[in-house]
Amino acid sequence: MTEEQLQKFLHLETSLHKKEVRNSREHVDALIADDFVEFGKSGGVFHKQDTLDGLESEQCDLQVDVSDFDAKELASTVTLVTYMASMLDSDKKTIVSTRRSSIWVERNGKWQMVFHQGTKL
Repeated sequence: MTEEQLQKFLHLETSLHKKEVRNSREHVDALIADDFVEFGKSGGVFHKQDTLDGLESEQCDLQVDVSDFDAKELASTVTLVTYMASMLDSDKKTIVSTRRSSIWVERNGKWQMVFHQGTKL
């Protein structure tokens, strides 16, 4: 994977960390596929509608530190993204780290996330 491709996936992935994107049903709808599924760090399973409904009213502005970012092409239209995310917990004192993975699929010239998992460390 080229540096340019890696940066493209870093941008796609981290755009979903930004409040202005997370709170925009239109932006999130464009970034996640209709068949999206997430295994959350809570252990819950979430689908696109759950995600759209949950993020639209979210009040927090995440400050996520991303490290160990990697993207691996699984097929010409499928990419696996993995990274470590660290952020302050809701108590604003404790740093919580999660290992994250996402699968992005290109359909009709547009990349969308079809799967995401966050595993709390």
